[in-house]
Amino acid sequence: MPFLANMKIITKILVVIGFLGAIAGGLSYIAITGMDEMNASSERMDREATNARLIAALGANVLAIGRAEGQLGTDPRPEAVAQIQTQIDAERARFADRLDRVRQASTGDILASAERVASEWETFLGGVEQTLAAARRVEGFEMTEATAQLREQVQQSAQRGNALRQTLLDISRDLEDRVGALKDEATAQYEASSRLLLIVTFGGIVLGIGVGFAIAKFGIADPLRRLVAMVQRLAGGEFDIEIEGRDRKDEVGEIAQAVEAFKIKLAEEARQEAEEKIVADRELAEKRRVEMNRMADDFENAVGEIVNIVSSAATELQAAAGTLTASAEETSSQSASVAAAAEQAAMNVQTVAAAVEELASSAGEIGRQAEQSREVAGRAVSEATRTTDRMGELRTNADQIGAIISLIDEIAEKTNLLALNATIEAARA
Repeated sequence: MPFLANMKIITKILVVIGFLGAIAGGLSYIAITGMDEMNASSERMDREATNARLIAALGANVLAIGRAEGQLGTDPRPEAVAQIQTQIDAERARFADRLDRVRQASTGDILASAERVASEWETFLGGVEQTLAAARRVEGFEMTEATAQLREQVQQSAQRGNALRQTLLDISRDLEDRVGALKDEATAQYEASSRLLLIVTFGGIVLGIGVGFAIAKFGIADPLRRLVAMVQRLAGGEFDIEIEGRDRKDEVGEIAQAVEAFKIKLAEEARQEAEEKIVADRELAEKRRVEMNRMADDFENAVGEIVNIVSSAATELQAAAGTLTASAEETSSQSASVAAAAEQAAMNVQTVAAAVEELASSAGEIGRQAEQSREVAGRAVSEATRTTDRMGELRTNADQIGAIISLIDEIAEKTNLLALNATIEAARA
């Protein structure tokens, strides 16, 4: 509904209120119109009912005059005639007043009927006047021609009165039928108005709810829901989205414009943060590169120093190994001399044979150990040449060399002890 985008929220609300007000106004108009029609029908019924009562009263007036006129035929005395004249005048005045009221309240057929009644009334009154005149001519109660004329006049007047009352009765019945028809019409009008009110009320409520729902959903709720979704996407870091509704003329459009400004600001801040992060990463990378170069230089220097130290140690170890080899050779030659001396002593001194044999065995052991020492020294020399690649093995071999030196010292001590013992035994012999 594009037209809703150009209406402020207050305008949308006023549209709903105005629509509901129009429905309420329509309902009021229908109700007032229906009540006016029912009121008019009620007035017509009241008027027709009043006319019916007046017509019935007119019939009563005619009947009263007819009865009074009938009394003239039985009692034509002057005083009776005067009394009857008074009664007839009173009924006559009442009839005239009531007939005027009927004329004023009637239209159409009823008014025409009232005029016909007035005409017949004048004819009836003329007959009554003739009856009164005939009654005044009668003297006493003897049956005379005047009496006969009076009675004949009374009968004729009664016939005219009956005709007038029949006319009034017909009019009264017609009025009763009219009242019944008006009552049925009023009932039908009431039912029709009630149905129309119910239909319009229900339809108005449904339309009001529909219009209100449409305006609330399509003009307010859905645009706000879409804006909320966009704000959530902005919060998630999506700055390339298109903010909808910025061209709207209502408050939703104002919110959309504010969200667009917010998006631009967030995007700018994100761009600045990204640039700052790139700069920081570059600085950190440069620091790391410098640190790595420094560490590499330090490591290279340390390795160089270690290589120099190891080379010096290897050289010293090689020299020590050569010295150890010479010592081992010298020890071997001394051991051979000791063995020869021991053999000679054994030949000369039988008592020290066992000692000499032990000495020979020790000398052989010393020779073997000396040979082993030579081999170990040779390996040490070989290993020393590869010290740069086998630093761990150098420590182990150095430990082995220390053990061999200790063993050689021990062998030398044993050899010196055996030689001393042999010398002592030889001296004793």
